Amino acid sequence: MRINKALIQSFIAEFLCSFIFGYTVYAAILNAKNPIYTATQVSVPLAIGFCAIAIIYTFVDHTVCHFNPAITLSAIITLKIPFLIGIGYIIAQIVGFIAAVGMVICNFSLGYNSTINAIVPGKVDPDTTNTGLFFTEFVLTGILVFVAFENGINSKRNPNHSFYGDMEQVDRSIVVPLTIGLTLGFLAFLGSSTSGSVFNPGLVFASNLIGGTWPFAWQFYVSQFTGGLLGALIQVWILFK
Repeated sequence: MRINKALIQSFIAEFLCSFIFGYTVYAAILNAKNPIYTATQVSVPLAIGFCAIAIIYTFVDHTVCHFNPAITLSAIITLKIPFLIGIGYIIAQIVGFIAAVGMVICNFSLGYNSTINAIVPGKVDPDTTNTGLFFTEFVLTGILVFVAFENGINSKRNPNHSFYGDMEQVDRSIVVPLTIGLTLGFLAFLGSSTSGSVFNPGLVFASNLIGGTWPFAWQFYVSQFTGGLLGALIQVWILFK
């Protein structure tokens, strides 16, 4: 891996993406759980979707805009990104999420323990089984990574081939951030009563690390990384032309 200015800028941009996204997620959760705040849990998925669209459009010229280790690891394993560069992106993401946790602790008046308890992922409904939590995160992360690969990471196809004959492929690059952002938004609704719709191991790890508490850690990490890899493999091995 050759270190140059552009690569360093890319790592910094990935850090900023992750910090902004992480801060948005954590802050939206804290606001939604505040009894004096009138908005409902709908505000969290909306904030996630809007934030993702904005930061992808903003940083797409500088970095990969994954802000999710499950996406980046899937890209590494499928050889869509060099190993060392991919690891650099994952480190930048983790550091960005850790900084976001620190920022919400400073900005919100709940106190350290209450803030950590609010943002550390776990079972929303205590009656949710470990299996239910696992497969919720498995499916949601798989969908997200599949969409990211189909629209961005592995979207280049034979321009003279289509599913109904020879026709030039339409350039969709201008709407890719919108597509991924909307995907993040609608996925955030789907597990809101079970796992909390996290589908991002970076968000989980940062809050676990700063809080020093690791509830359901393996269920989140294993389900998200394996679900994401499955989504990537379906796109790369089966649907890529």
